[in-house]
Amino acid sequence: MSSRRDILKAGGLAALGVLAGACSTGSDKKNKKSSWSRGEIKALTKENSIKIGVIGTGSRGTGLIHTCNKIPDFQVTACCDTLPFRLENGVKAARTVKDKDGKETKTHEVQAFSDYKEFLAKANVDAVIIATPYSTHYEIAKASIAAGKHLYCEKTLVHGVAPALHLSQLAEENPNIIFQTGHQHHNSWVYKKVVKMLKDGVIGDISHFECQWNRDGDWRRSVPEPKSKYERFVNWRMYKEFSGGLAAELSSHQIDFVNWVLGSVPTRIMGTGGVDYWKDGRETFDNIHFLADYPGGKKATFSSLTTNKFDGVKIRIKGKQGTLLMNHHEAEFLLSDKKKNEVEEKGTFDGVTGASIKLWDPDRDTKNRHVINMNADATVDALIAYRDAIVKGKQPVSNVKTGADVAIAVRMALESMHHGRIVHLEEEIENAKKTV
Repeated sequence: MSSRRDILKAGGLAALGVLAGACSTGSDKKNKKSSWSRGEIKALTKENSIKIGVIGTGSRGTGLIHTCNKIPDFQVTACCDTLPFRLENGVKAARTVKDKDGKETKTHEVQAFSDYKEFLAKANVDAVIIATPYSTHYEIAKASIAAGKHLYCEKTLVHGVAPALHLSQLAEENPNIIFQTGHQHHNSWVYKKVVKMLKDGVIGDISHFECQWNRDGDWRRSVPEPKSKYERFVNWRMYKEFSGGLAAELSSHQIDFVNWVLGSVPTRIMGTGGVDYWKDGRETFDNIHFLADYPGGKKATFSSLTTNKFDGVKIRIKGKQGTLLMNHHEAEFLLSDKKKNEVEEKGTFDGVTGASIKLWDPDRDTKNRHVINMNADATVDALIAYRDAIVKGKQPVSNVKTGADVAIAVRMALESMHHGRIVHLEEEIENAKKTV
């Protein structure tokens, strides 16, 4: 049995690789390479673009289709959804692009499927995007790997510890299959810059992260008639059968960021939450709060509300020599006098392409403030990274193992909040290995 010390010493990703290897996959252990191959993608031309298929054409999936339409060398050629009206929307989005004057033009035919297994067997695609409810990701991702398709799987990667370990192992056994997880901040230049600066010690030794993602609304979407037939499939985020709620849909991005900065994963998590405000039949919590312990005594808190959006999305990172305040588009560093002089001498904030960096003296906690802001769309950057990974044959930075790390932490948070107990990583790993 691996001790907690052994697991953590290896680090989050390495630990998953080692532990996943202990899980049976039902494959030939001697054959670590894929027994199937999609084949090499040739030099990209207008006639030889990467053919993309989208499984799950709800609001997120259709949004990803529109984004794909903007990316050179991508062409969405097939869509799949179990709901007819959403499948129709997806196909329409895939066929329709806008020219430079904003005029809509139909460009190509798009295959339509209502069953993902038939889609994977018949669709003329090189790669897939999985944008279905997260409880379905595991089976669809397994089938996509078996079909030899590259895949981009939306967050949260999977529901449960054992599926996370198993999927990591399958990806390791099939290195020719590009596997990207949809934590798009890995591809945001401002996040990459901030992570490097934090690792370089711009605010000193980090002790605490405070992460929040607040909204003001019931999170529901309109449901067509008959509502009794479509409610659970349209508002799947409300139901435990399909979703992990706020932790899986929102906090997961911030868990991914903390893991990235620290190069580690939570050792234990404790939390609370409830259906306390929206009494509308939902099952997933409308407010969540949990604390994660990381190696070295570092702590991270995560919260998400649906009744007050004050401060919206915010991350506060506290170090011995400064604090970082961060949202989707801006990173603000508040530094001690000593650290301010040090970073200016080193030119830490110099040469940040496309950034607006300011230093001013407001009547606030400190006079030493540096701001980096940006307006780029991280989802666009993420899908460009997916394209580049396919072309170069190199796994992306937001991959199956970073996604599995987050999925395990989300599972730990849900277990703690639902059952009122402290959840330990080592215990969850050992229990998962028994079920595989």
